[in-house]
Amino acid sequence: MRQLMKVLSIMLSVPILFVTGFFATLILGEGYNIFFPDIDTRYTLQFTQKRFDSIQIGMDTATVFNIIGKPFGHNDARGSGWYDPYVKGYVWHYTGDGACKCFDFAWLEKYLIVDTNGKVVQKGETIAYD
Repeated sequence: MRQLMKVLSIMLSVPILFVTGFFATLILGEGYNIFFPDIDTRYTLQFTQKRFDSIQIGMDTATVFNIIGKPFGHNDARGSGWYDPYVKGYVWHYTGDGACKCFDFAWLEKYLIVDTNGKVVQKGETIAYD
């Protein structure tokens, strides 16, 4: 009888924890998913973390394109918020928001900053809560 109670309590605990986590996610909105950190992150076709890690400061655009392909897009690095305001160049975005169709979670931003001479001057990763 005691073992049956243990089994029943475990069987009831799992759905309760799942439902609690589900509603916590809804309430938090744009929260960071600790189980699947990249659940809402879109990646460019050639992107892998290993390839991104191999990008070095000073590489030219042709080398970068050969390693991880072209970015989703880019914008001016100056006045882009937390990017270095003195860098003249562009922020290249290799990830984006919106991979999860059912909820809006935080996503993993991976970017390069390329100067006007076509050289990588900064590489960054952050969690985006937008």
